[in-house]
Amino acid sequence: MVVCNSLPSDLGDHDTEVNKVLRLGSNEDIITGVGQRFRGGRHEFRLKLLLYCIKNGYKVKFIKNDKKRVTVECMKKEQDGCKWRIHASPKHGLHNFFVIKKMGPDHSCGGVIDVKNPPMTSKLVKFLMLEHVRDNPLIKAKEIINHFRMEYGVLLNYYFAWSGKELAIKEIHGGDTLSYHQLVWFAETLMKTNPGSRVVLESDPSTHKFERIFIAFEACISGFKYCRPMVALDGTFLKGKFKGCLLSATAKNGNQ
Repeated sequence: MVVCNSLPSDLGDHDTEVNKVLRLGSNEDIITGVGQRFRGGRHEFRLKLLLYCIKNGYKVKFIKNDKKRVTVECMKKEQDGCKWRIHASPKHGLHNFFVIKKMGPDHSCGGVIDVKNPPMTSKLVKFLMLEHVRDNPLIKAKEIINHFRMEYGVLLNYYFAWSGKELAIKEIHGGDTLSYHQLVWFAETLMKTNPGSRVVLESDPSTHKFERIFIAFEACISGFKYCRPMVALDGTFLKGKFKGCLLSATAKNGNQ
């Protein structure tokens, strides 16, 4: 358990209490020592190491960081003579299975939590916020920043909050490009599961690039004859990666 004796005044009364604890679980949940395995390979090891550093307030630097090895030393090695060091590499040449080969000795620098400049990355934010984004896809970057301030006692950069959320959404729903590749499957499945529906998918004949899609469900087609003989059109611009325009047609029931 790590204690921070001083926090910036702009964190509010709740977070300026003496002995603010960074709640990230015990050391055993993050880095256990030599022999610990990481099935997610180098990327999982790096994430767990960053969590370990945030929890204990350590600053580290990567000496080696490639597919074959990751070696990290304490940032205060020259300043305070801290000899802490950790080294991990693949097990028996398997690049997707990292193992801690060397670790120690213990830190002698006495880590202090740097609430303004935590060792944060977008992938780490995604790792910590994935379930929150799954439960609330409309969560804002400011809410994520506030969550990190209240839950972990650190001030998260706006960019990391925003990009971390984007990575979480991509992992949950898939990327935009993949969604366009699935349009043909979507159109065929819709026709099979909704007989009588109308789907028109158009693409550029030379590049096969998506141009437009039209969808009318059978229930809407059949129900239109009971509506007033008037169609209202509305549209909105799509502000995602590929832009575009979404048009919709609606009608009123005859008894309205």
